[in-house]
Amino acid sequence: MTDIDGPTSVRLKYRGADVFLSEGGYVIGRSASCQLVLDDARASRRHARIAVSQGKVTIEDLGSVNGVFVNGLRIAPGPRPLADGDRISIGGAELELRVGGPPSQHRERNTVETPMVVVPSVKPPPKKPIQPFDSEPPVSNAGTQKADVFELVGPIATKALAAGRTAEAENILNAHLNKVLDDLKRGRPVPPAALDAALGYSLELAGVLKSTKWLNFVFDLLVLGRVLLDAKLAQRLQGTMTRVGAIDSPRVAGYVEMLRQLPQSFEKVRALHQAEELVQAASRKR
Repeated sequence: MTDIDGPTSVRLKYRGADVFLSEGGYVIGRSASCQLVLDDARASRRHARIAVSQGKVTIEDLGSVNGVFVNGLRIAPGPRPLADGDRISIGGAELELRVGGPPSQHRERNTVETPMVVVPSVKPPPKKPIQPFDSEPPVSNAGTQKADVFELVGPIATKALAAGRTAEAENILNAHLNKVLDDLKRGRPVPPAALDAALGYSLELAGVLKSTKWLNFVFDLLVLGRVLLDAKLAQRLQGTMTRVGAIDSPRVAGYVEMLRQLPQSFEKVRALHQAEELVQAASRKR
């Protein structure tokens, strides 16, 4: 199976998920034009800006009403340097900066640190409890968090792709896509929304980068996720295969074999027909 390596070393921990940041600036707020969009009435439309440059990270309040807090203190106007472990409060959202290796290699810190405090008049009690940064998310919320992370990082990657910054988009999505694949390999539950998002973004990367590696990744998701092709997904997959050119025929054949082993159903018959057409397309590329 394919694993895509090389995530960025800068990330924000938010709602139990890691948002990876490449070099550049990221505006945070409620506006859809922001790179990081927060669904929070206490956040301004363009609330703050985080900048990443040569491994250094800064944050700046963009004139928000409720302010930006770092480690419980409201920051002054102008860029403020951030360090690994700094906790950021924007409206009702709490984020933590991590600078270092990917989550599996990064030692958790600040386990006894006092939680961030925001001025009560600015931040009323949240409607639901916020998961502490240094504890494991509840099992019942795991599937929701996997889906939520693509809602958060997806718009950033989409804007990067639209601007032609393909390496940045790949870097942003890399670890999150691999997490879905790893969960499938280990038999962990992956919600349909997260699997659909992973398929969509990996297909996008395969087509834009003309990458056999990412196309193989797509077929690994299809097999491990036991995905039944519909006409729309099959058409998009065939178009991506045409664009990439180099096809791993055994992977395509492996997907067909997986489908044949599934219980009989109308959806299986339809998906099998679509997959067999992909096999024929792959054989023509050889």
